[in-house]
Amino acid sequence: EFKVCMLAAMRSLIPQRWDTQHEKAWAWLWDSIDTQLKLSMPLPNKYELPVQNYVGAMSEAELGDIGLKVWYRMFAKEPKVEDVFKQSNERLKWIAVQAMQFSAAIYGNPTEMNAQMQALGLKHIMFRVKPHLFALFVACIDEELREMGTDKNVADGINWSLTVIACILARSVESGSTPLLMAALSNNVTADRKSTRLNSSHSQDL
Repeated sequence: EFKVCMLAAMRSLIPQRWDTQHEKAWAWLWDSIDTQLKLSMPLPNKYELPVQNYVGAMSEAELGDIGLKVWYRMFAKEPKVEDVFKQSNERLKWIAVQAMQFSAAIYGNPTEMNAQMQALGLKHIMFRVKPHLFALFVACIDEELREMGTDKNVADGINWSLTVIACILARSVESGSTPLLMAALSNNVTADRKSTRLNSSHSQDL
């Protein structure tokens, strides 16, 4: 219904610009979203209890041991990752524990977790974490859990919720990586001045 209403609105509001190509693009976009929503909407109810029970039953030490193995997998798949994450093993374990706990928490309070993950994503900009690494981390957790023989519902549920979290983090990094911020992080005075001039010019135009 939303697809049809939006289509009618665009036809009437911007008739000079709205053509058959726009209609095809909108139809494709919303059909894609519609399909994903229909597949995803039943999953929280299916996975919430198995994931929360699994994560809640494990100690931080147990989760940390799993997490360290995940990091080793990640370093093996993409050795350059080790140059980004130079923390101690204890810190790496802590990051993995947080990820596992987030995977359970997002089922209970998705709105709050969405806000937290957006803020966390912005922090990752400072650490120069590339967006694709979030998906790699999730894939390594999924591989480790399945090799351990974890219940399929649990493994699927953790993979699904962590994929949602990884998407939020990646989008926060991409949208927050402005030219001015990246120049400041690189200590690049020339780029910094150029970005400032562009922003100033844009503001004047507005």
